[in-house]
Amino acid sequence: MSPDLNPIEHLWDQLKRSLKSNFSNVTNRQELINALKLCWERIPEENITHLIESVPDRFRECIRNRGGPTRY
Repeated sequence: MSPDLNPIEHLWDQLKRSLKSNFSNVTNRQELINALKLCWERIPEENITHLIESVPDRFRECIRNRGGPTRY
């Protein structure tokens, strides 16, 4: 399945970028868990809503591009 069709991939990317930029000095498992929770809570609900609402457009573009790259 194309990552373009899977909105969670974009959320993982946002989470990873937030973790790298805000918590680059994590040194143990518990710090990582706490940092991930904070990063997750900071993702605006609008971002998640937008990703969900964009799924039909993602499917259409993927079909139009015959499975090739999309703008997503």
